[in-house]
Amino acid sequence: MQATVELLDLKPSAIEHIDKPLFDQTKGQLHFQAARDLMELDTKPCEAILIVEFYEDVAERLTRLASMRLGLRTLICESAAEMNHVWAMRKAGLSLLTGRVGPAKPRTGVTLCSCHPEAGGSAQKDLAQAIGSRVRVAPAARLRRKILRRLRGSG
Repeated sequence: MQATVELLDLKPSAIEHIDKPLFDQTKGQLHFQAARDLMELDTKPCEAILIVEFYEDVAERLTRLASMRLGLRTLICESAAEMNHVWAMRKAGLSLLTGRVGPAKPRTGVTLCSCHPEAGGSAQKDLAQAIGSRVRVAPAARLRRKILRRLRGSG
């Protein structure tokens, strides 16, 4: 998640995180093969991807993004078709995960709220208090592990 904080200087329009459980659901599906090929998910597997989108000063921001060398590799989509492949996979995420074969399904009641990344858990706790929530706010890594365990059917 540190990469998200570093990306904020580029003033992106969007930063989205997608990970392996979603990628795995697209294996063997013709509709997503172009996206899998573009992101090299079969030849260079990874655990997660950050999708970063810009609307203004795109060329300059993409150059700065490439020079940051965040993560193991960087893919810069050159065309609208490439961007559409990536976003289609992201947008299909919930349907793909709930359509999993077998009894283990993601919990639809788990909701992640958006807070300023630099504020971390304190902003999430403040938000939960402000709306009168009794939900315990877990640090992102612990919550992600909990979600993955439920997806795997082990708790």
